[in-house]
Amino acid sequence: MRISKILCANRSEIEIRVFRAANELGIKTLTIWAEEDKLSPHRFKADESYHSIEEISHVAKLSGADAIHPGYGLLSESPEFVDACDAAGIIFIGPRADTLRQLGNKVAVRNLAISVGVPVVSATEPLPDDMAEVARIAEEIVYPVMLKASWGGGGRGMRAIRDPKDLAKEVTESQTRGDGCFRQRRGFYRKAGRACPSRRKPNPRRYAWQCRAPLRTRMLHPAAQPESRRAHAGALLDVGAKERASRLFA
Repeated sequence: MRISKILCANRSEIEIRVFRAANELGIKTLTIWAEEDKLSPHRFKADESYHSIEEISHVAKLSGADAIHPGYGLLSESPEFVDACDAAGIIFIGPRADTLRQLGNKVAVRNLAISVGVPVVSATEPLPDDMAEVARIAEEIVYPVMLKASWGGGGRGMRAIRDPKDLAKEVTESQTRGDGCFRQRRGFYRKAGRACPSRRKPNPRRYAWQCRAPLRTRMLHPAAQPESRRAHAGALLDVGAKERASRLFA
C-alpha cells in the first residue's frame, strides 16, 4: 500500500524533520497541536493542522491519513497506541505492538537476549515495592549500583547510587520520573561501571546501535557508517546473527 498522507503525532523540530522527508517523497502531511503550541513552527509546516491531541488515530482516519508517524519518544514507545492505529486501519510507521512490548521493557528484552544467546551485563529483575528488600538487593550486588527505569529511554530515571544512605531518595525520585515520563514506576539494578585509575568516580561508557527491519526485506544494521567510506549505509547481518535477531523482531 502506498502512503499518500501522514499524520505526525509529535511536535516541534521532530515533526518538521518528518514533514521535510515526506515532502521530498511527495506525501502530504498533517499535524495535531495543543493550545500551548499554537504559534510553534510545526503547526504551519504541515499541509493540514488540527487543534486536538485526543483520539489521534480517529483524527487521522477522519482526515484521510493513511499512516501515523510518531517521531521519537512519546507515542513512539507506546504499544497501546500501535494497537489503536491497527484497530483504526491506520499504518503505524514504526515497530509492531508486540515488538514494543518485548523490547520496550529493558528487563524483558534482557531476558529475551539471554534466551537467544546474546551476552548481557549483570542485572536484577524488577525491584519490589518493599524498600527494605530493595536495600537488601543493592547490598547483595555491592555498591556502587546503577538504578535504571524498566521502561523508556534517554536516561530518564537512571541513577548511580554509591552510598546506602542515598538509596531511598534516589529510588523514589527514579520512580516518580518513570511514572511521569512512561507511566511505569518499575526499576531494576545493574552493576555500575568501575572507576578508571585516573578518576575518582565510575566512568562507564555505553554503546548503542539501531537495527533496521523494513517490511518484506532483509534486516540491516548500521555497521557501515558514512565516515567509513563503505559502499552501503548498512551491512547485512551474518546468517546466524540474522536468525537470532529475527526472533526479536518477528
